[in-house]
Amino acid sequence: MSKMFFKKMALASLVAASAMASSMANADDNPNLMPLTISGNITADACKVMLNTNTLDLGTLLVADIKTADQAPWSTGVRTLQIVIGSDGSGSGDCSVPDAEVNVLGVGAAGDSTILANTASESPAGNVGVAVWNHADGAQVAVGGDALKFSGAMAKLDFGLAKGDSATAVTPGNVSTTAQIKVTFL
Repeated sequence: MSKMFFKKMALASLVAASAMASSMANADDNPNLMPLTISGNITADACKVMLNTNTLDLGTLLVADIKTADQAPWSTGVRTLQIVIGSDGSGSGDCSVPDAEVNVLGVGAAGDSTILANTASESPAGNVGVAVWNHADGAQVAVGGDALKFSGAMAKLDFGLAKGDSATAVTPGNVSTTAQIKVTFL
């Protein structure tokens, strides 16, 4: 027989002898008490993160309607993105919805790095980018900055156009950018 078999047998004998000695010690104290070890494992369905859309069209705004990102968002031209957590991506299911943090990642604008840069290649608007705000309280969510903490199955972010530099005028043109939404479970 192999050496491995004898090693396993010797280990099993030691474990059995140890358990027997332990139960005999308890039996000496009280013959009605016997040791019992209980173990188990509980799992939940994995949580999935979904966005209600992968594209936001901010529409057409007048230059005069564009504010700086530190101002509360306005209703015209702002679009809300829903971030949904659940085992089936709908905010329900057996997923144990944890507390989470959301970050918006992307290229910051030259005049204000807390907003997404306008990367339109054809006739780009000047001194403008896309700002992000917490839908619940209107507080700005800085691109690449501190995460927005939330509990529950859904977070909402508002996206809208914002001036890159408050002292410089916005010039008309196209706006386009990309971002990544990062969700971290706490």
